[in-house]
Formats: sequence, structure tokens, C-alpha cells
Amino acid sequence: MDIENLLQEFDERHNEQPMYRWACMYMRQVMTLMQFHRATREGNWFLYLGALQKQCTYFFAYNRLHYAQNIPEYIARMHQLETADPET
Repeated sequence: MDIENLLQEFDERHNEQPMYRWACMYMRQVMTLMQFHRATREGNWFLYLGALQKQCTYFFAYNRLHYAQNIPEYIARMHQLETADPET
């Protein structure tokens, strides 16, 4: 069985239905939040930054302007920290 092909075919057949698209978007958002939670609990810095970057789209979508403006700057500074101060 080729599960990936079957899932792709299923997505293509149901992609025109609004409720299906909404459910897919909702599941993606929940998976992003779970990834962020996992990164925080495990102390995985790169997973944390990746999950936070994915969440930025939701900050814009839900009109959380403070987060939408400041989180991208925070992520950029944390990526620069690797080269600027490796001991940290």
C-alpha cells in the first residue's frame, strides 16, 4: 500500500469542499502549536525557532499586531546570536 499516494488522491478529491479545507487548516495550526510545545519541553532551540516562525502567519491572520511585529525581529536576533555570540 502506498499511503502517501492514497492521501494525496483523497486531498485532491475533497479539496474543493470548504469544510474540508477549513479542517486541514485547523489541523495544520494545531500541529504547529504541538510542535512549539514539544520544542519548549525538550529544550530544542532550532525546533522552537522553526515553530515560532510558522506561528507568525497566524499572528498576522488573527490580527495580533504586537506579536506579528516583534516575533520576526526576535527570530532574526536569535539566528544572529549563533554567529555573534556562540557561547550563549
